[in-house]
Amino acid sequence: MSKIRLYCVPYAGGSASIYQKWRKGLSESVILTPVELAGRGLKFSKPLYESIHQSVDDVFQYIAQDLPEGEKYALFGHSLGSLIIYELYNKMHKQEFQRPVHMFFSGRETPDYKKEHVYYHLPDGQFIDRMKEMGGTPDEFFENQQLMDMFIPILRKDLEINETYVYEEEPFKLHCDVTVLNGADDEEYILGSAEHWRDFTQQGSASRIYKGGHFYLFEKSMHRVVSMINQTLTSYME
Repeated sequence: MSKIRLYCVPYAGGSASIYQKWRKGLSESVILTPVELAGRGLKFSKPLYESIHQSVDDVFQYIAQDLPEGEKYALFGHSLGSLIIYELYNKMHKQEFQRPVHMFFSGRETPDYKKEHVYYHLPDGQFIDRMKEMGGTPDEFFENQQLMDMFIPILRKDLEINETYVYEEEPFKLHCDVTVLNGADDEEYILGSAEHWRDFTQQGSASRIYKGGHFYLFEKSMHRVVSMINQTLTSYME
């Protein structure tokens, strides 16, 4: 049976290792390939990105070196990761790079959505309150000052490149099928934007809602999400 690579880009402040939770549930035909962003994990010593385009360039370079010629692949992004893979596709199109067979956009509004609130510049106390509100971070983390001192600058910078992103409409649309995923208890503006993602592709689109909040895909709905990915990607196998 043929194989398909699944490149997964994490959320603001997240490391590629979070996607390892999926490994046991994925089909043997799906090659899970989490992508590490600068400043964390194996790239801890690398300087943080100053713009979304720096992150895109880094991820593009990784995939261009990692992907065997002619092998099918898909892209998955959660939250900030969704924005990164959207801009990544635009770069791939302009570079005439092999396009993905499918893209999964999770937990983020469409790129053209104008944000009403930004959080990256909040004072530490309010910033931490916002982190707790979003969920996905164990309570023990907030009791470890050393971890906080290391993690908060990373999250602030990630949120800054996400929240200050300026959308520029491209003369082309995504030339692949897309699936939009969200947690039922996520922010209303994210849920309200889900159907609008279909306007960004000239091919098929589907929208899925799962139990949970912003980090539904690593929590109570993880197995359902992985099952959906298996069903979606095996349809591209020869």
